[in-house]
Amino acid sequence: MTAQPMTVTDEMVAELDARFGHEGLVELTHAIALENQRSRFNHALGIVDQGFTSGEACRVPMPQSPPLSAADVASGSASRG
Repeated sequence: MTAQPMTVTDEMVAELDARFGHEGLVELTHAIALENQRSRFNHALGIVDQGFTSGEACRVPMPQSPPLSAADVASGSASRG
């Protein structure tokens, strides 16, 4: 959808419509179009990536203790002091 010229075929649309339904296809098309618009807008303004894909930004800290098992949660021993 974002390639120029567009290479979306009738077969692709029919497959997506069968999988997601008409409303889902419209929603998917909207999401793709919105991201395409954002990309073009950022490019026009010279906005470049901020390094989020490098793994350094927004790093999620590792937990200090091992994660709870489903059995721990189910038995109520999920509270840690």
